[in-house]
Amino acid sequence: MSQLASAAKPARTARQLKNIRETRKVKGAIRWHERQRERRQKIAQERHDDKQVFQQIRQWHTENVSRPINEARKNLKQDYELGPLRPNRAVGQDAEKYGLLGVEQLTRKAIPVETQKRVNEAREARGLDPVYPLVVKDQKYFPIVRDDRVMVIKGPEKGKIGVVQDVMSGTHEVVVKGINKRFADASLFATQEDEIKNVRREIEVPILMEDVRLVTPYQISTTDKDGNHVQTWTDVVVDNVFLERHTTGIDPFTKIDYGTREFPEEHRFDPETGIPVFNRYIAGTRRRIQWPWETVLPEQEDKSEKMAYSSGSNKSLIGKLKTPIETAKGWIKSSKSKDDNEQSTESTEEELAAQRLQAKLDQVNQVPELPRGAPVHLPADHEDDTGRNKAEPSPNTSSFYPTLVYPPFPRQLAPEIQTHAQEVEAAERSEKQDWYENKKEVSAEERTRRKAAKAERLRPKGIPETMKTPLQLRWEVERRQKLEQREKTKVDRNALMIALGAHIDAKKAARIPAKVGSELD
Repeated sequence: MSQLASAAKPARTARQLKNIRETRKVKGAIRWHERQRERRQKIAQERHDDKQVFQQIRQWHTENVSRPINEARKNLKQDYELGPLRPNRAVGQDAEKYGLLGVEQLTRKAIPVETQKRVNEAREARGLDPVYPLVVKDQKYFPIVRDDRVMVIKGPEKGKIGVVQDVMSGTHEVVVKGINKRFADASLFATQEDEIKNVRREIEVPILMEDVRLVTPYQISTTDKDGNHVQTWTDVVVDNVFLERHTTGIDPFTKIDYGTREFPEEHRFDPETGIPVFNRYIAGTRRRIQWPWETVLPEQEDKSEKMAYSSGSNKSLIGKLKTPIETAKGWIKSSKSKDDNEQSTESTEEELAAQRLQAKLDQVNQVPELPRGAPVHLPADHEDDTGRNKAEPSPNTSSFYPTLVYPPFPRQLAPEIQTHAQEVEAAERSEKQDWYENKKEVSAEERTRRKAAKAERLRPKGIPETMKTPLQLRWEVERRQKLEQREKTKVDRNALMIALGAHIDAKKAARIPAKVGSELD
């Protein structure tokens, strides 16, 4: 019955029912094959895009790294063989820029987020560990961040240790302060006259993240000659870092301690920044490596204590007054402490530095109860803003400081803003006055009249002529022309009614003879 009811027309024979079933089967097969074809086309397109990305990366490395190195080695060999007869290759218009890095050498091809995500999904499908960076909510997360200490393990800077100055998420590179410096074309960075005179500029060239390793302090227990256990700190290079989401312990949102159980997945983000919270460990162990923003230096603690003391100085003197005996004891203690401080400061600053270092190292093993995500570092200025380096070509020349009363702002803007502020103040005063007057015994008609007057007073007056754009002026002209044309072609209402009545009478007169003739017949 369901087949008969679903058919457009009720089928009366078994042959028709069979044809309906076969038709539905064929249509369903066609739809299934179309979905499978779309799925295959999507997978093929994604593979093609990923292949193009990695081909561009290899091509860039060949053109800007491998080929220049081979040419430089070939030229070095040729210069050694020729000796004093070696040619001068720095010729032509750009002779001064010979051997400097340009835009192409400094801009590596970026890896899209979708490509990195598909790479990790493919590795997990084959049972392999994902490669860093991890992708969460269409954003990359690296095991090495800014202010980390790393060691270069490949290239001419191999073995050097430095601090990460910046992480380039697009190309998976890091900029290490003071390491891998190269000479680049100064015109790419020059903003002042003294920089334009210099053709070259030394900068830190980014290094691939796979060519650096994280350096962290590690506590080692040893025994001395007397058999005593001694705890010493040393820097170790972490070959593999394991990055894990913060899923157990204290919930960042509800502050509930789940212990070893996992809290809800939607709570695995920092409540303040919305960034996923990760913990990083030395691979194969549960030795946690702290993030740079989790380590508090002793200098910062001293500043916080001083700020707390200064903020509490505004309290009343009650409770601060002491007896003469306590005051004398305090003087003695303060004098002793001053002498001790002078001896300590005069003795060694190295001991203070060692104490600060030890205080920092003691925090390495401390796991915060509630880990936080990375702080959000906002840029100082927008890249489209006109910075001071563009407005001031040289410190010796006169500078232009735009204000509210000078261009690029129109001259009428300041008076209009001032007038608007006065109107707002007057409206607020009138509202207060109306509120007090409405509290008095006033008739309903008077209250209605006051509300209408107030609405008319607060009604926007329109845009001033000096602030109108060319499009607004053109629209007003066209609107005025249309209204004038409409007024010209407008028909009088009385004349239109007279003509309509005459037309109706003519129609009635034309129908009457035909009706009389039909009755006579």
